Amino acid sequence: MRPISATLAVVISLSIAFLRAKSCTLTSQYTVYIVSNLPPNTPMLSTHCWSRDDDLGSHTLAPGQNYNFNFCESAEGSTKFTCRLWWNGKDKTFDVFSSSWTFEPCDKTGTCNWFAKEDGIYFSNRNPPWKLQKVYPW
Repeated sequence: MRPISATLAVVISLSIAFLRAKSCTLTSQYTVYIVSNLPPNTPMLSTHCWSRDDDLGSHTLAPGQNYNFNFCESAEGSTKFTCRLWWNGKDKTFDVFSSSWTFEPCDKTGTCNWFAKEDGIYFSNRNPPWKLQKVYPW
Protein backbone atom coordinates (compact mmCIF):
# COMPACT_ATOMS: atom_id res chain seq x y z
CA MET A 1 0.00 0.00 0.00
CA ARG A 2 1.32 3.44 -0.86
CA PRO A 3 1.88 5.88 2.07
CA ILE A 4 -1.00 8.14 1.03
CA SER A 5 -3.38 5.19 0.68
CA ALA A 6 -2.35 3.86 4.09
CA THR A 7 -2.86 7.29 5.66
CA LEU A 8 -6.25 7.63 4.01
CA ALA A 9 -7.27 4.18 5.26
CA VAL A 10 -6.30 5.15 8.82
CA VAL A 11 -8.20 8.45 8.59
CA ILE A 12 -11.30 6.69 7.27
CA SER A 13 -11.11 4.02 9.99
CA LEU A 14 -10.73 6.62 12.73
CA SER A 15 -13.61 8.65 11.29
CA ILE A 16 -15.90 5.62 11.30
CA ALA A 17 -14.87 4.76 14.87
CA PHE A 18 -15.52 8.36 15.93
CA LEU A 19 -18.98 8.37 14.35
CA ARG A 20 -19.85 5.08 16.06
CA ALA A 21 -18.75 6.41 19.44
CA LYS A 22 -21.49 7.80 21.67
CA SER A 23 -20.40 11.38 21.11
CA CYS A 24 -23.65 12.61 19.55
CA THR A 25 -21.69 14.82 17.21
CA LEU A 26 -24.25 14.59 14.43
CA THR A 27 -27.39 13.67 16.38
CA SER A 28 -29.20 14.56 19.59
CA GLN A 29 -28.43 13.03 22.97
CA TYR A 30 -31.29 11.95 25.23
CA THR A 31 -31.64 10.81 28.83
CA VAL A 32 -34.53 8.59 29.90
CA TYR A 33 -35.54 8.50 33.57
CA ILE A 34 -37.66 5.73 35.06
CA VAL A 35 -38.87 6.92 38.47
CA SER A 36 -40.58 4.86 41.15
CA ASN A 37 -43.30 7.16 42.43
CA LEU A 38 -44.97 4.28 44.25
CA PRO A 39 -46.26 4.32 47.83
CA PRO A 40 -43.79 3.67 50.66
CA ASN A 41 -43.74 0.22 52.26
CA THR A 42 -44.85 -1.49 49.03
CA PRO A 43 -42.93 -3.91 46.80
CA MET A 44 -40.03 -2.55 44.78
CA LEU A 45 -40.46 -1.64 41.09
CA SER A 46 -38.62 -3.92 38.66
CA THR A 47 -37.47 -2.59 35.28
CA HIS A 48 -35.81 -3.98 32.17
CA CYS A 49 -34.97 -1.72 29.22
CA TRP A 50 -33.53 -2.49 25.79
CA SER A 51 -33.12 -1.35 22.18
CA ARG A 52 -32.35 -3.23 19.00
CA ASP A 53 -28.63 -2.91 19.79
CA ASP A 54 -28.41 -2.70 23.58
CA ASP A 55 -29.84 -4.67 26.48
CA LEU A 56 -29.61 -2.38 29.50
CA GLY A 57 -30.39 -5.13 31.98
CA SER A 58 -32.79 -5.36 34.89
CA HIS A 59 -32.96 -2.88 37.76
CA THR A 60 -34.96 -2.76 40.98
CA LEU A 61 -36.14 0.57 42.40
CA ALA A 62 -37.46 1.40 45.85
CA PRO A 63 -40.10 4.15 46.10
CA GLY A 64 -38.43 7.48 45.34
CA GLN A 65 -35.51 5.95 43.42
CA ASN A 66 -34.85 6.30 39.70
CA TYR A 67 -32.90 4.56 36.96
CA ASN A 68 -31.65 6.53 33.97
CA PHE A 69 -29.71 5.97 30.79
CA ASN A 70 -28.27 8.14 28.02
CA PHE A 71 -28.06 7.52 24.30
CA CYS A 72 -27.52 9.23 20.98
CA GLU A 73 -30.30 9.19 18.45
CA SER A 74 -29.24 7.30 15.33
CA ALA A 75 -28.52 9.30 12.19
CA GLU A 76 -31.04 7.12 10.36
CA GLY A 77 -33.80 8.13 12.80
CA SER A 78 -34.49 4.56 13.86
CA THR A 79 -33.73 4.75 17.59
CA LYS A 80 -36.22 3.00 19.84
CA PHE A 81 -35.94 2.00 23.50
CA THR A 82 -38.52 -0.19 25.19
CA CYS A 83 -38.93 -0.85 28.91
CA ARG A 84 -40.87 -3.39 30.90
CA LEU A 85 -41.98 -2.29 34.37
CA TRP A 86 -43.57 -4.62 36.87
CA TRP A 87 -44.78 -4.05 40.41
CA ASN A 88 -47.08 -5.76 42.87
CA GLY A 89 -48.55 -8.18 40.29
CA LYS A 90 -48.92 -5.45 37.64
CA ASP A 91 -46.89 -5.44 34.41
CA LYS A 92 -46.46 -2.98 31.52
CA THR A 93 -44.15 -2.97 28.47
CA PHE A 94 -43.95 0.21 26.38
CA ASP A 95 -41.64 2.37 24.27
CA VAL A 96 -39.88 5.02 26.36
CA PHE A 97 -38.33 6.64 23.28
CA SER A 98 -38.85 6.29 19.55
CA SER A 99 -37.46 8.44 16.75
CA SER A 100 -40.63 7.70 14.80
CA TRP A 101 -42.91 9.48 17.28
CA THR A 102 -44.75 12.33 15.55
CA PHE A 103 -44.80 14.44 18.72
CA GLU A 104 -41.85 15.90 20.63
CA PRO A 105 -41.13 13.13 23.14
CA CYS A 106 -38.57 15.02 25.19
CA ASP A 107 -38.04 18.64 26.07
CA LYS A 108 -35.27 20.74 24.53
CA THR A 109 -32.82 19.41 27.11
CA GLY A 110 -33.33 15.88 25.77
CA THR A 111 -34.92 14.46 28.92
CA CYS A 112 -37.76 11.91 29.00
CA ASN A 113 -39.32 11.33 32.42
CA TRP A 114 -41.43 8.23 33.08
CA PHE A 115 -43.08 7.73 36.47
CA ALA A 116 -44.53 4.50 37.83
CA LYS A 117 -47.47 5.29 40.10
CA GLU A 118 -49.98 3.07 41.83
CA ASP A 119 -52.58 3.54 39.06
CA GLY A 120 -50.30 3.51 35.99
CA ILE A 121 -47.42 5.01 34.06
CA TYR A 122 -47.06 8.78 33.70
CA PHE A 123 -44.89 10.92 31.40
CA SER A 124 -43.43 14.41 31.47
CA ASN A 125 -41.34 15.94 28.73
CA ARG A 126 -40.27 18.82 30.97
CA ASN A 127 -37.12 19.19 33.02
CA PRO A 128 -37.66 19.41 35.92
CA PRO A 129 -40.75 17.24 35.44
CA TRP A 130 -44.18 18.79 35.95
CA LYS A 131 -47.68 18.33 34.57
CA LEU A 132 -47.41 14.55 34.64
CA GLN A 133 -49.75 12.94 32.13
CA LYS A 134 -51.05 9.43 32.59
CA VAL A 135 -50.11 7.50 29.49
CA TYR A 136 -50.74 3.85 30.42
CA PRO A 137 -52.79 2.06 33.04
CA TRP A 138 -51.13 -0.99 34.55
